[in-house]
Amino acid sequence: MSGEGRPRRKDLSSQELAGETLVYLPDGGVCTLNATAVEVWELCDGNRTHQQIADDFADLHPDEDKASLVSDAMEALSLLQHSGLFEPEAATSD
Repeated sequence: MSGEGRPRRKDLSSQELAGETLVYLPDGGVCTLNATAVEVWELCDGNRTHQQIADDFADLHPDEDKASLVSDAMEALSLLQHSGLFEPEAATSD
């Protein structure tokens, strides 16, 4: 997983249902996000690195263990990336 942040895809729609968020992919797939994943996903603006996102997520919950929250956020970022919920990485030409 790259440490550089990428923004959320703009071509997705979502729906909150029974405490989870369903994210609909253009190919017909659906991803189910728990509350942690939703908060992390909302921080993905393309400007923050993954470490900054994890730290910002932890800062949203000052009464909880920061190390655990950072770990949870990093895991969520990995799952979000593998689920295709970020804009694709820009192609580089050499």
